[in-house]
Amino acid sequence: GDLDGAIEATRRSLALTRRVRGNEHPETLAALGNLGRGLTSRGDYVDAERVTRETLEVGRRVYGDEHPFVAEQWNNLGLLLWKMDGREAEAEEMLRRALSLKRTALGAHANTARSLNDLAQFLRDRERYEEAEPLYREAIDVYARTLGEDHPHRATVLSNLARLRAAQGHVVDAESLLTEALAVRRETLGPEHDATREIERELAALRD
Repeated sequence: GDLDGAIEATRRSLALTRRVRGNEHPETLAALGNLGRGLTSRGDYVDAERVTRETLEVGRRVYGDEHPFVAEQWNNLGLLLWKMDGREAEAEEMLRRALSLKRTALGAHANTARSLNDLAQFLRDRERYEEAEPLYREAIDVYARTLGEDHPHRATVLSNLARLRAAQGHVVDAESLLTEALAVRRETLGPEHDATREIERELAALRD
């Protein structure tokens, strides 16, 4: 499929960049990172872990331990390990490390908000709702300050928090959050977009 073709194209690009630029060039690192994400999306988790760890180790040599690129690789590795059986403790450690590094290197930045949401999603999946909730709320605030109140990324986190509040039994709060998310989606993506329709269905189910 398209993903297989994209992965093969990335492999070819990586081989060429390595040959021309060397192992530690930023373009090589970017191609390695792309390959790791592609393999993760395809479900090739063992190969994806090997590639992502290589990206992380080379990135640490090139940029240093506290660079945003390195933080992003910790985050990617955490998201990958979350998908693998029995690797939850490692996944959490890496997602927390990524967030800590991003807080230090970037502060209130959209990239930091993404890590806040990723860690919150992990914790919600483990039914650790009280730990997840403040991370979602912080991500919503950071996205509002960096990308604006009406950005689709903020709507995504609003809907994630709504699902958590619904799971906690706070239906009125969940409905309010979904209503706000729906308004943003309609404004930014349009009423016919799949993501907008998804929120409409969730809201209808909540009101039943």
